[in-house]
Amino acid sequence: MGGDEFGLILFETSSKQSEEVLKRMMEKIAFIAKEEKLRVSLSFGAVCFENFLVSEDPSEIIKTADDLMYCVKKNGKNQIKAVVY
Repeated sequence: MGGDEFGLILFETSSKQSEEVLKRMMEKIAFIAKEEKLRVSLSFGAVCFENFLVSEDPSEIIKTADDLMYCVKKNGKNQIKAVVY
């Protein structure tokens, strides 16, 4: 992950539950940033494997989520883009 990026792994969590976690994180970070008068944008790329893994290779799985996150950044930031496999 880059300097301003991080990964989060949620085991045994549905795509709906994962999106709720990310929404709560986004709201909490935005609230704190506003209180501290910080300019922050948040871009989330979420990959949920409910039916099958795209790859057994962890770097491929991370790349899939990273690609989604960059897609969000290019399309206006402050969003969550999720894909379910």
